[in-house]
Amino acid sequence: GLAGETEEVSSTRPETPSTLTEVDMEVNLDTYQITLEEVLTWLLSAEDTLHMQDDVSDDVEE
Repeated sequence: GLAGETEEVSSTRPETPSTLTEVDMEVNLDTYQITLEEVLTWLLSAEDTLHMQDDVSDDVEE
């Protein structure tokens, strides 16, 4: 099951966070920032699309 898989992954991973180098942290932050900007850009465009579309009709027969 999932519990067994999780145990395997955590046992192979080093316990201490100090093994992460500063370079790794910078790369992760850069990737995070880029992804965050992409998500925010998508949200803004989705919001524009929603505002431009017609109102949803209350009439189910329409």
